Amino acid sequence: MGILKTLFGAKADTDKAPPAPRTPIMESAEARLRPGLSLTYDPGLVKLLKDDHQSLIQLFQQIDAACRALDIGECKDALRRFQSRLTDHLIVENTRFYLYVKNAMKASDPASSGIARSFQAEMHQIAKVVTSFVDKYLQDEQSIQGAAFAEELQGIGRALAERIEREEKTLYPLYVPVR
Repeated sequence: MGILKTLFGAKADTDKAPPAPRTPIMESAEARLRPGLSLTYDPGLVKLLKDDHQSLIQLFQQIDAACRALDIGECKDALRRFQSRLTDHLIVENTRFYLYVKNAMKASDPASSGIARSFQAEMHQIAKVVTSFVDKYLQDEQSIQGAAFAEELQGIGRALAERIEREEKTLYPLYVPVR
């Protein structure tokens, strides 16, 4: 029971024995429970995120090509792969990039921290739109063949390209080691 209190932050009873000395295992468990407090700079993270961008663009092109060819099965598969890859990208970006920039730079560079917060909020809205789009068209195969799908797909493609460009030019340069 004592480890649960240590891990989850409950106050120890004062009439019980003093807690055992902290071990490295306990320290790392606490760090995992409180993300952002022990994040470190990863020199390969921006490259990983840019590689994700290229994968997302390729998947988008596969969706577009499959839908133009009226290959509904491939179009649906490509939509699923795109949504999965985008979700994976956002998880990494949220847990490793945004937390680091917002928290590590809060004191040393509040402006960068603020920019990261605004990009993160905007990305959350974009993710909602993309998820809604994918869910809508995966539920109705025939709608994939319609003009509305093609128009929405092109709008998402433009938004994706614009967002990637802004992230790589404005946001990613903020990811620097803090001393």
